[in-house]
Amino acid sequence: MKKENVIVVAGDITQEATCSNIVNTTAEVFKRIDIVVNNAGVLTFGMQEETPFEQFDRTMNTNVRSAVMLTKFCIPHLRKSKGSVVNVSSIGGLNSFSGVGNYCMSKAALDMYTKCLALELAADNVRVNSVNPGMIDTAIFGRAGILDKDYAAFLEEGAKTHPLGRIGTVDECADCICFLASSKASFITGNLTSMDGGKNCLCP
Repeated sequence: MKKENVIVVAGDITQEATCSNIVNTTAEVFKRIDIVVNNAGVLTFGMQEETPFEQFDRTMNTNVRSAVMLTKFCIPHLRKSKGSVVNVSSIGGLNSFSGVGNYCMSKAALDMYTKCLALELAADNVRVNSVNPGMIDTAIFGRAGILDKDYAAFLEEGAKTHPLGRIGTVDECADCICFLASSKASFITGNLTSMDGGKNCLCP
């Protein structure tokens, strides 16, 4: 994509005004909206008994509220373009893991939103799907508190929990998103797409 075809709209994605501004600015510049990818997310660690409610609110607002708001503002444009929504969820939305309950709850909510919205928009030929990655090497883990000195060992240990014996890459995740958003997936909607090296087949 050429640099002149990219715009940046800064703001707090958990705020309604930011989401509205993103959609309005995009529609004004490009005259249409074909695809929405909800990729904002935070990972938080902590046992439920010890986790402050502020962490719960931050997780739900970032992982769920932002996607719902941004998509809602895009729906009129997507109806016109017969577009597509891809929500970036997680294996945590499909499986339970101790110590990341708030994260798993938020992704499970996002998955149900995917399926409900797919039904609501099917008559308009707007498709809604999610991609549910396993462990991917991104900055989300560092932001969640994994220290640099521990990161390599953390990834190595995580790779052992995936049947394919490794973690996924950002490019692999992007390819899956592009497929779901494209006309090649024209008969796929309401789908929760596991992209996790087979980890979803294992018991927690």
